[in-house]
Amino acid sequence: HMTILHDKIAGDIALFFIQNKTFGNRIIATNLPIFPKPDIVLLGQSKTPVPQIAFEVKPPHAVKREYLTGLGQAVSYLMKFPLVYLVLPDETIDGIHIPTFLSEIIERSNSPIGVIEYDISTFKPRIRKKATLKKDIDIKELDREIEKLKPRSWLFWMDTTLNEVAKMLKKIAEVENRNIK
Repeated sequence: HMTILHDKIAGDIALFFIQNKTFGNRIIATNLPIFPKPDIVLLGQSKTPVPQIAFEVKPPHAVKREYLTGLGQAVSYLMKFPLVYLVLPDETIDGIHIPTFLSEIIERSNSPIGVIEYDISTFKPRIRKKATLKKDIDIKELDREIEKLKPRSWLFWMDTTLNEVAKMLKKIAEVENRNIK
C-alpha cells in the first residue's frame, strides 16, 4: 500500500537525519495543522531559534508527473519555511534519473529548494543539493506559531530510545492495519 510505504520512507529518513545529526539537534513536529502541509518538519531543540526545515517526500516507482507535483508542493512550502527539501528515490524512470532531472529544474530556476535522494532498497538518504536559507522568513515568528499549534514531538521522550519508539510505532501500525482495536 502506497501510503504505508510513503510514511515508512518519511519516518526512516527523518530518523536517519535526527540520529546522524545531519541538521544538528532536531526533533520532528508531527500533526502540524499547517497548509500547505509538509511530510516532515524538523525543528531545533535549542532555546536559540534555528531555521525550521520542511520536506516533501516522494515514493519510488511513481509516474514522472508525481515528482513534478512534489516539486510544486515543495515550492509552496517556501511561503512558510526557511529551508525546504524535496526527497526523491535514486531511480531512473523511462530513461530519466529522477533526482538529476529535478535538481536541474531547481538550479535553472534559481530555487532555494534542496534535493535529497534515497536508496530505494534501504531508504538511506543523502543530500544531493543543499537547500539555500530563505532570509525573508522570520524563524522566531514561525517558532511561536508552531508552538501555538502544540505539535506532538514524539522524539522528545527522554527516557525512551528512538529504536523503542520506532518499534512501538511499527506495532501500532501493524495492529491498526489488521483492524484490531
